[in-house]
Amino acid sequence: MKTSTKVILGIFGAVVAYTITLHIYDYYIRKQQILTEAVEYSKIVEKPLLNVGSSCHCVGDVNLDVVNNACCPNFVQGTIEDLSMFGDKQFGAVFASHVLEHTEYPDKAISEMERVADRVFLVLPSWFNSFAWITPEHKWIFWEHDDLSNRTRIR
Repeated sequence: MKTSTKVILGIFGAVVAYTITLHIYDYYIRKQQILTEAVEYSKIVEKPLLNVGSSCHCVGDVNLDVVNNACCPNFVQGTIEDLSMFGDKQFGAVFASHVLEHTEYPDKAISEMERVADRVFLVLPSWFNSFAWITPEHKWIFWEHDDLSNRTRIR
């Protein structure tokens, strides 16, 4: 095998390993850390936890998703851009993991989550994670997790 081919394969392998590592960190490790914070906060304020974008991860006292998920306890079908079925500050916390980048109107979603809960706990894919860019359902890249207005529409 030529040296140039070995170098290219080595670079490709490093990029794949880096991407997989970032995805594991983004989607599993950081997600679990922030979920733990949200659960603990809800317990402290003695209010329920709303999990939005629950998919098959039924971790909240109330679980909401756009797709009907009858296997989730306390499931509500809806979008985070319209949480009108809930009252103001009904929840101690909202946990939204890998959801905001899918929304058409992130500002509306943020406003709604802030309206229904004392605190919002977000998990967003890192902009340098290639999965954030190539996932066809993603509409936004958020450049900074502490400044959600710093974002780019990608679809």
